[in-house]
Amino acid sequence: MLVKRNHIGHNGLDDLRALTELPNLGVLDIANNDIDDPAVLEEVFMKMPKLAVLYLTGNDVCKKIQNYRKKIIASIPTLKYLDDRPVFEEDRRFAEAFMRGGIEEERAERRRWNQEKEDRWRRNHEAFR
Repeated sequence: MLVKRNHIGHNGLDDLRALTELPNLGVLDIANNDIDDPAVLEEVFMKMPKLAVLYLTGNDVCKKIQNYRKKIIASIPTLKYLDDRPVFEEDRRFAEAFMRGGIEEERAERRRWNQEKEDRWRRNHEAFR
């Protein structure tokens, strides 16, 4: 659904609640509107079971949600693309780790990810030999 640049959010969350009544909506481009209430994440986007692509850039809410990208990725498990970038498996793991335990937990998850990557490479290399 393409609804960017329509002054959506001018009336608060009431402008957005109807989106939760579209359970099959997977792509939402709502960029450059008037959305500024961080509650939109819990009250709208997290209630959209098939949301895979979300363009939210250009809304004041992006500045109001602390650790915006990590918070959105960790909160919407179905999300595959956020704003101008895809959401990769490692992005999700790092975001979820950050939300669980802050930067230290994210760093630990990055170390685990890198070790798993190295182990996969080593197994493939040995199998090739």
